[in-house]
Amino acid sequence: MNSRRLHAWVLVFCLAGAAVTAAPADAPAGSFVSGAFQTPPAPATLLIGGALTARVSRVLGAAYPSREVAYWREKEKTVWILEGRSKSYPFTAGFVVEGGRIAKSEILIYRESRGREIRSQRFLRQFTGAALRDGAILDRRVDGITGATLSVEAAHKLARLALVFDAFVCERDVPADE
Repeated sequence: MNSRRLHAWVLVFCLAGAAVTAAPADAPAGSFVSGAFQTPPAPATLLIGGALTARVSRVLGAAYPSREVAYWREKEKTVWILEGRSKSYPFTAGFVVEGGRIAKSEILIYRESRGREIRSQRFLRQFTGAALRDGAILDRRVDGITGATLSVEAAHKLARLALVFDAFVCERDVPADE
């Protein structure tokens, strides 16, 4: 294979990889946000740093892949579009948090060939009404899905993260970590 052809293939693979790891698509995120508010507020940006970095690391077991997160807020309601990683690829989830509890959750973009069951309302309803206790864990048990363990764990972490972020921007007291 000549050098020019090799460069073309490398470019194709790089572009394909960029499409898989790109930021959340505007259409699903925009639809989710507009469904949460009568008139969606302007997006704000949460910068992850200081004490928040440590709390995020406790929730995820690692740093969040970005240093900033867009969110929407109106009074006691926040909307979060977050990126998680299942087995091989990232996925995008949306969470509506009202009064420190998850009001709605949705998997907006899922790229894996397996584990798609986490997109079902039957699974996602388990997060509705959930709040934080002991700093960064949910106050309820969320049942798993056979064959989708990594995706379930990632969705669980993102739900907790949405609540941590909500508490931070709404300046809510969160029970201390033990």
